[in-house]
Amino acid sequence: MPKQDEFDPYSEEDNLEKLKQLHVEEEKRNKKFEEFQLDDWRLALSGPSGRAILGQLILFCRTMEVNTEQNPQASGYREGLRAAGLFIFAKIKAAAPNKYLEILREAEAVSDFFNTATIAELNRARDLFK
Repeated sequence: MPKQDEFDPYSEEDNLEKLKQLHVEEEKRNKKFEEFQLDDWRLALSGPSGRAILGQLILFCRTMEVNTEQNPQASGYREGLRAAGLFIFAKIKAAAPNKYLEILREAEAVSDFFNTATIAELNRARDLFK
C-alpha cells in the first residue's frame, strides 16, 4: 500500500468509503436508466404494430438460425445480423418475458401469409390497414 500523504485531508478509509458510495450511486443510476429503457420496450410491445415490427426484425436477422455460410464475408455479415437480432430478442425477454413466443408466432404467420397470398388477398389485407 502506498504511504499516506501527511497533507492529504482524508484517510485511506475515508477515500475507500467515498469510492464505495460513488459505486453504489452509479449502480442506482444505471439501474434506473435500464428501467427507463425497458419501459420504452414495453410500450413498443403493447401494441400490434410494435410487436409486428420487432417480430419482422427478429425474422430478418435470422436470429434463430444457425450460420452455415462458408464465405467469411457472408458469414461475418450473417453473424452481425444475428447479433442485432439477439439484442432485440434479449430486450423483449427482459421487458415482457411472456410476449416473445407470441411475437415470433405472429411474425411467422404474417410472413407465411405474404409468402403464399395471391395479389387479391394482398390487396384486401392492404385495405384493412388503411
